[in-house]
Amino acid sequence: MGAERFTSAESARAYAGSVFRGRLGEPVDTCVIPNSRNYLFRMEAGDGHEYVVKVYASTSELIGACEAVAYERLKGNSFIRKCFGIDRGNAGAPAWAIFEYVRGETLLDSIDRLQADPQAQRHVMHEIARFVRDCTAIGVQGYGDIDAQFRGARPSWPDFIEHYLDHLGRSVCNVQDVAAREQMERGMRCLQRFVVHVSDFLRTRPSTFAPVDLNMANFLIGRDGRLVALDLENFLAADPLLALGEWAGHTFGTSRYDVFMAEWGDLADLERASVRFYALLCNMDVLMYIVNNGIATAGEAHPWGNPNRFVDLVGGHIAWLNANA
Repeated sequence: MGAERFTSAESARAYAGSVFRGRLGEPVDTCVIPNSRNYLFRMEAGDGHEYVVKVYASTSELIGACEAVAYERLKGNSFIRKCFGIDRGNAGAPAWAIFEYVRGETLLDSIDRLQADPQAQRHVMHEIARFVRDCTAIGVQGYGDIDAQFRGARPSWPDFIEHYLDHLGRSVCNVQDVAAREQMERGMRCLQRFVVHVSDFLRTRPSTFAPVDLNMANFLIGRDGRLVALDLENFLAADPLLALGEWAGHTFGTSRYDVFMAEWGDLADLERASVRFYALLCNMDVLMYIVNNGIATAGEAHPWGNPNRFVDLVGGHIAWLNANA
């Protein structure tokens, strides 16, 4: 994580205003858009057009790297907002970006409406599947965390997974809840067994620009029905099936998962097992973060918009993988 750049939200707002003035003139209206990681502001220009000004809360050489690539390589796609400039910052000036402001509601807020309208839900899941396909059509050299030169940090996909499992195993050791830790230990054994069992398959997986933040609050449904991906910061150089596992981690056990997978199309048996493997990996990773940071107990936590608890999802993935892979 880079160093913090602002002492207050007001100083970030003042900086965002200066960025906006330099590009689009004096803003006539400004309001804060709540965000847990960075500073976001809706600003209206004199001609009535609305924009989002994003100011990054911290600085490092990686800030904006994936986002800049996403907006450059995917521009023109309906799910990508128009970008009016990205600057990844330097020692004297924090990173920033300006996007079009799209009015609508998040997928998280639209769940009940979509469940009551199968045709609308199918359209949205089709668009999310298209977003994932277009992202993973972009090739990357190396695997894992993507650096400022758009290269993955690890030489092979199995090497990255081994590194990731080692990190996850240390998190499991820190869990104080005995029952939760025992289940996570079962999960670790399941993950490790799968890696050994399909090692040849994993070695052949391509490295792609895989989105790994497919939560329900990261998609906006515009008032015209257009689907928009809101946060394009989080990607890995990874097996494209990891993105499907990430989606499963958020939606498994709901109609959104079933409809999405139907829109995605047929998978071979080993590909389908890999999706469940990655879903287990994602669920365990998020649950360990929640539990070890005191955000919620293991028995309470569940993915946004999913009524199924993480512990139940984890248990289901373990049982399925043990029986089928």
